[in-house]
Amino acid sequence: MSDYLTKIVESKKEYLADGQLETLGLSQRRERPMNSFTERVRNKHTLGILAEFKRSSPSLGAINHSVEPVFMANKYAQGGADGISVLTDELYFNGHMSDLQKVAKEVNLPVLCKDFIIEERQINQAYQAGAGIILPYCPNT
Repeated sequence: MSDYLTKIVESKKEYLADGQLETLGLSQRRERPMNSFTERVRNKHTLGILAEFKRSSPSLGAINHSVEPVFMANKYAQGGADGISVLTDELYFNGHMSDLQKVAKEVNLPVLCKDFIIEERQINQAYQAGAGIILPYCPNT
């Protein structure tokens, strides 16, 4: 694992150990059923597109801090995306779980929670926010 990834994962472990993981009440979870990315792309005769909402990255810096996640997700949907990936890591990507929650509530596409997911409670949080897919952190793969 690169030194950079090690730093990010260690920061995430500290964040979780400090009890900083935001708990979302089940009442905040979206009411409509989740859309399945697998079902959406299973019978397509073209590649499925998973578009990504990201405000910044450690390697590029700021990408667009002022853009609204629902606005971008709707643009992606209009452009033919089959799902939306929402970066929720705050420290390195300036994301937030509320971004995912807004997109899941307002856009009728499957939503992926993209973060450094290393604990089960993060999976539960993503599910409560409306994610139907997660991207877990898998070292050495």
